[in-house]
Amino acid sequence: MAALLNLNFELAGKRKEGINFLPTEEFAASAKGRILSWLLTSFRYIVIVTEIIVMTAFLSRFWLDARVADLNETIDQRKALIGSYSEFENEFRSVQKKVGIILGISSEQPPSDVISTLTGFLPEGVSLSSISQTGNEIRLQARTTSEISISQFVSNLTNTNKFEEVILTQLDSADNSGFLIFDLTLKLKKGN
Repeated sequence: MAALLNLNFELAGKRKEGINFLPTEEFAASAKGRILSWLLTSFRYIVIVTEIIVMTAFLSRFWLDARVADLNETIDQRKALIGSYSEFENEFRSVQKKVGIILGISSEQPPSDVISTLTGFLPEGVSLSSISQTGNEIRLQARTTSEISISQFVSNLTNTNKFEEVILTQLDSADNSGFLIFDLTLKLKKGN
């Protein structure tokens, strides 16, 4: 029995060695052995670094998805805000266009000056129906009860310094009303 105990102590005292498939003596000293040893240790670190990168990319996807959702919500809110101003903008542009037209007309010749000049020379019995101005040409339509009033009005406008030409373009009689309807074309002088 003492021999058996002695054998157990001997086995317990020996170190257990693992199985190593790489020969350590001759192969480890050769170039192939060193390359294989380097590959086995280096690739372990490369795999670990790659796993860290993949995990970081996977976890950052959640943050990026939340960011995209927030940006889409902000864009939708701003679209709604811009859409609410579109009616006001269309109305503003329409008014701005009308103001531009009025400024363009008023810069050529102030209509109040033309109207005051024409009404100042109107003989009694003549009434103006319409006045239009295009550049330095004024067209007016009027009506009266006598031809003498028409000739007096043409004569008054011809004797002023403001008009270069005064032309009677049309003369008609109104149906059963007793009025004469006439059209005049006036050309303003360059200095006026």
